[in-house]
Amino acid sequence: FEPGVEMYGGLGDGGEFGSFNDHEQQLGPAAYGKFRTASGAIKYEVGLLFGLTNDTPDTTARFLLEYEF
Repeated sequence: FEPGVEMYGGLGDGGEFGSFNDHEQQLGPAAYGKFRTASGAIKYEVGLLFGLTNDTPDTTARFLLEYEF
């Protein structure tokens, strides 16, 4: 188990640098980990992201599950 923080955001169309509030920005806690199996491992990433601007959804759940062999 590894705790973390994730942040996602954009600069806008064509990379234009505008006001912070004109673009989607998300920030929130995350957790990462791995369970070992007989033939490999199952890796997971989960996060709960909160919108920082008016253009961003209030809450976004993120989940990734991988099987490594």
